[in-house]
Amino acid sequence: MAALLDAHAELVVSGTAENQGRFYEIAGYHETVEPLLRRGATLELDARRPVGDLADAVEAMLEPQRASMQPL
Repeated sequence: MAALLDAHAELVVSGTAENQGRFYEIAGYHETVEPLLRRGATLELDARRPVGDLADAVEAMLEPQRASMQPL
């Protein structure tokens, strides 16, 4: 994995595996990549919230789409 990442600067790997810190500096990721993701996001969901709260948030995002798909 390290050789692959070193050889291809355009390659992006993201995840939550225990060993992911071996492939890039975590602190650097939070300082450079995370702000870019947040800036482009229209919504940020915190996965530390209860599952029901997250499901409600996702459902609320879908409501306008569902309303537009209703037959007339």
